[in-house]
Amino acid sequence: MRHLIALAGVLLLVPNQQYLARPIQPVVKGLLEPLRGHLPPFRTRPLYLPDFGESQQLSLSPDGRSVLVKASYPRLYWAYTPSYLAIADTATGAFHSLTLGLFVDVGGACWAQTSDAVLFRSDHYEGPARSDLQDLSRDASEGGPLWKLNVRTGDLYPIRTPAPPPPFEGIRVSLGGVVLSPGGDQFLMPATHEVRHAGAQASHTSVIYRGGWGAEHLEYLGEGCMPTWSPDGRYIAFQRLVTHPEDEASSYPRLIWEHWVMRADGTERRRLLGYEQLKPLVERFGAWAVRAENAVWLPRGQGILTILRDTHPKAVECELCTHTGFWIVDMKTGQSIVVLDEEQVRRIYPSRDGTHWLVETADRWEGLEHQVKFNYYLLDFEG
Repeated sequence: MRHLIALAGVLLLVPNQQYLARPIQPVVKGLLEPLRGHLPPFRTRPLYLPDFGESQQLSLSPDGRSVLVKASYPRLYWAYTPSYLAIADTATGAFHSLTLGLFVDVGGACWAQTSDAVLFRSDHYEGPARSDLQDLSRDASEGGPLWKLNVRTGDLYPIRTPAPPPPFEGIRVSLGGVVLSPGGDQFLMPATHEVRHAGAQASHTSVIYRGGWGAEHLEYLGEGCMPTWSPDGRYIAFQRLVTHPEDEASSYPRLIWEHWVMRADGTERRRLLGYEQLKPLVERFGAWAVRAENAVWLPRGQGILTILRDTHPKAVECELCTHTGFWIVDMKTGQSIVVLDEEQVRRIYPSRDGTHWLVETADRWEGLEHQVKFNYYLLDFEG
């Protein structure tokens, strides 16, 4: 019965069909209150977004009026869960599917230079036959072509992006989506370098490329993943997955995320947050490690904020995992502070220019102990 209900949910999500979101609770009193001394003045208002289920990625439009959502289909019998794109109005909560019926799966989605189009990568086009798409066959391991979709007219066409430089010997390059700069003239392109070893599993390394529209080749910036531009476009924050220093000789080492920053041209790479900084927190909050979530640039680019979470196994298994607080690092001095907070902030999605933050919180439904609900709020920064 569960699977039949889930299948019905898929069939109901037809393209261009609009749905109204359920009302959510009023804005949480004191949301991000401990951070007010470290942020410009801001106003908070609730967003009436629908429950997307297993949402994987949210993105605010440049004008702050719409939210792009990458969500998964309801789980059926298959282990792999394809995804689709939807768009929601931040004022009314009305939303409609963008890619359902056109693509089996999408990835690397973001807003284009303006709020009327989105960019994403997919090699699973299943829409109406078009002669202009005949030459776009591409190996799925390379990520598929980049697409641009007008959210108002439905016009869809592929975009030719610069090619990566000649690959290093024995390395296969798999490109991801694009991360546009604040001005929209440049972009970052996360990628994976795959090296196949005889008689062993292939090894994979996350790397970052940079490019511009009309350029012939991408520029290799080095190892890293999940890059984000500073609001002024001068710096790039990114993460690296490294082996825990105490497990270098272990056959099953623990891995930790480090937060780094570099100039937009890839120079002056420096680590902002690593094991040395996290160790006092581990000792303070118990034997379990503390993991740092995605990095968010402060609105004026003076520093980086990341959410800290307890990685106790019971917390990891639960959507409502323990929230320790926030870590703020000053860009100029490198000094950092920890701000403790009990609010269940799961993620922060900033707008491209840093003037708005989309904040996702988690809470439990009243009377339903094991059901988690997600609420969304928009922070508008002054000045």
